[in-house]
Amino acid sequence: IETVSNESDNLFLEDDVISLRRRILNGDIKRLNSRANKSNSSRTFLPDELFTCEDEKRAVSEMSSFIMRHNIPVSSALFFLSLNILKRKGMLEGAVPEEILYSSEINIRNRKKLSETLTHWRDSLPAAVKPEFFEILNADIPDHSNITGIIYQSILMEGDKSKLGLYYTPDDVVAEIINRIASPDNLFLDPCCGTGQFLLAFADMADNPENIYGIDIDPIAVNVAKINLLIKFSRKDFQPKVFCADSLLDFNESILLDDRNRFSEFDCIATNPPWGSYFKKSELKNLKNFYPEILSGESFSFFLVKSLRMLKPDGVLSFVLPESILNVKIHWRASFIKLK
Repeated sequence: IETVSNESDNLFLEDDVISLRRRILNGDIKRLNSRANKSNSSRTFLPDELFTCEDEKRAVSEMSSFIMRHNIPVSSALFFLSLNILKRKGMLEGAVPEEILYSSEINIRNRKKLSETLTHWRDSLPAAVKPEFFEILNADIPDHSNITGIIYQSILMEGDKSKLGLYYTPDDVVAEIINRIASPDNLFLDPCCGTGQFLLAFADMADNPENIYGIDIDPIAVNVAKINLLIKFSRKDFQPKVFCADSLLDFNESILLDDRNRFSEFDCIATNPPWGSYFKKSELKNLKNFYPEILSGESFSFFLVKSLRMLKPDGVLSFVLPESILNVKIHWRASFIKLK
């Protein structure tokens, strides 16, 4: 819209402003209906909102740069970072890195489930061990409950984040959500848990790790989330209930069956779901069949329906969603759900 000059100020005509607002709300301006295409971007950046101080940011920057400079496979880098933390926490029970890396089976004293989790992750690593890996094992890294996850986010390319619809949530926001909606004895689920931010926040109030469930499509993130929970409940030997699956398309709810072979409905579900993520044509076709309530292809809407199906009738659900769903018509249309 054009401006009118009034001495040194630039002013807009009221009718023009009202007209522009109406066009925005109706979704008539195509540029505002689509997000900037970053799917091909190879840029990486530090998630500033996740740092508590400059020293933490500097340490993460140095570690992320080291991993990228030496072309270390991401899964291998995060595996060694996890070993680093487990060693510092005294959770390896005298097991030496060489035994963990080269033995056919990892056996950490009194930690059968941790041993199984590490063995499974180690056996999936894509490359042979290199000397640089041991620098990660012995590096000085910040003491943060999800430091491995933060480093992972720092080395992921922007294009990969865009395609997956990944948007990260500051810890204080996650903690506030959990404190508002959850109780210590709840059965809790994050259906797109990533490296476990919401799982760890719920673990801060819960005593039983068996009540914490997570699902994510990214196998690296799932491994990190499992180790994060094992560290959080370091005095318990348990199998973290974090599953690598596509929550929307091929997730089998049978993994959530309880001891009486009955589907476990959740008291509380909280997450920052992928939004604006890319779906193939075949995937969209299946999504429309699985979720006929959804009127468009917005990914966060599919997750909303999926989560409501797994929630108890009197349960509580909390999603972090883009503010645009309140202001831009195409987004609130996309999130419209007709529940039977």
